[in-house]
Amino acid sequence: MLSDDGCFRVYLHWLKHENTPDCPACCRTPEDAKHVLFHCPWFGQERGSLN
Repeated sequence: MLSDDGCFRVYLHWLKHENTPDCPACCRTPEDAKHVLFHCPWFGQERGSLN
């Protein structure tokens, strides 16, 4: 089960701790759990090592 509660910008923005919910690596893409774990290029190498 994925939850966006944690150190993801979407959640931190909701708490007013970040100015934007967007991923710093991907313009105008919300940084949520699904994005970080499956799509974000910043974590591509880590994803590759899990396969």
